[in-house]
Amino acid sequence: MGRLSQTQLAASAKYPNLLDNGHYIASLFVRVSHKQVIHGGVKSILTEVRSRFWIVQGRQFVRKLLYECVVCRRLEGKPYVAPPPPPLPEFRVQEGPPFTYVGIDFVGPLYVKSLNSPQQNAWICTCCVTRAIHLDLVPDLTANAFLRSFKNFTARRGRPSLVVSDNGRTFKPAA
Repeated sequence: MGRLSQTQLAASAKYPNLLDNGHYIASLFVRVSHKQVIHGGVKSILTEVRSRFWIVQGRQFVRKLLYECVVCRRLEGKPYVAPPPPPLPEFRVQEGPPFTYVGIDFVGPLYVKSLNSPQQNAWICTCCVTRAIHLDLVPDLTANAFLRSFKNFTARRGRPSLVVSDNGRTFKPAA
């Protein structure tokens, strides 16, 4: 007796016929169901097959037969492979003292304990070669605030040979 003995389902649904996954007839039933569900996935094929039969280790069996289906393999296709990364720019691989080649970006707002305002933007300058970091708090995102912060940076770290940035709105007016 199974757990479904008290339901009002048909006897074939309560007690489906048991099929061995190694038998040829089981593969025929799976292939027919696969075509009936129009090359659907494992779940839809199992649902269709289990309405009449129960296959031992059915999920693995259906997956194996799906792998052999030429139509499904063609529709699935190959997974997208990301293109190889481009080579690093020359200035990123040249040795030199820290902050000779720098990358600049604004991050934030960061929460800084202050009496005047609870939020301030942080300006980060990273060395492109050694990955050293220079962190400076900037009150706003204006070009004047950036220039003041950059002057503090050059006074402390020296003048860089190359400055790289992706934030054009703030840094273009500063040029």
